[in-house]
Amino acid sequence: MKSKIGDFTLQEKEIIKKLYLEGYSIQEIAELINFTYYEVLYCLRTIFTSLNIDSTIHGAFVDDKQVLVMSDTHIGSKYENFDYVCEAQKVALDKGIHTIYHTGDIFQSTCTNVQPKFENEYAQLEHFVRDVPYHPSIRYIVVFGNHDFNTFSKNEEFMELFLSRKDFYLLGVEFGFINWRGATICLFHPVKRNPLKKPHYDKIVMTFRGHSHHLRYRGSSTTYVPALCDDPINRDTVVPGFLISTNNDNYLSVDSYYFKDSLHYGGRIQHKKLYK
Repeated sequence: MKSKIGDFTLQEKEIIKKLYLEGYSIQEIAELINFTYYEVLYCLRTIFTSLNIDSTIHGAFVDDKQVLVMSDTHIGSKYENFDYVCEAQKVALDKGIHTIYHTGDIFQSTCTNVQPKFENEYAQLEHFVRDVPYHPSIRYIVVFGNHDFNTFSKNEEFMELFLSRKDFYLLGVEFGFINWRGATICLFHPVKRNPLKKPHYDKIVMTFRGHSHHLRYRGSSTTYVPALCDDPINRDTVVPGFLISTNNDNYLSVDSYYFKDSLHYGGRIQHKKLYK
């Protein structure tokens, strides 16, 4: 596997750049030139400085006025909770929401607290494909977090199984960018082992950040997404839930929902004007 930019020939870099600018996804490029997903992603991130960032920063385009945002489902762990995932999708359908952002750690991988029957990562993926609720009008736009990276960096066949769920669109590893009705949104989940660094981009209006499991926000431009799984270790401070964000005309708002015995509305936590 190519692990540094010097491993790529000039021709390979130009082909990857050309295909990306033509609108091919990272996975499609990997399949076309017989590279791994990670090799294509690494190459693109290292040549970002020579690209027009305005034309390449967006990995997906979303026109919906409302989206649901979830994170840290940790499928395969002792603390996964499909009732939460099903309820979140039901709320999305009831509100006419067709796009769900997932900010990483979809899977538990082989870290601690794995259910014995899912200690094999392939079993976790089969569990995901079989049991995550599917609805034809819902699509998930996701980034891989540290737990996901631990799984998918081991076996290329895992990616093929993951992508068999056509309602899941992989935006990137650790971070990805979305043009949401003209506003640039970042989905982010730290991955220490991933050598790629998120490029600085001052036009990002909101970063939805996974990994911490806590609902909180830093200023008006970063929202930490709560986990959508149980966390008995930090039961008093970590309350599972999800977010609904609205991009309506010139304003972006974020509302919280949390599970405490049942689903509750937590109120509005962000509201900002997008353009002057």
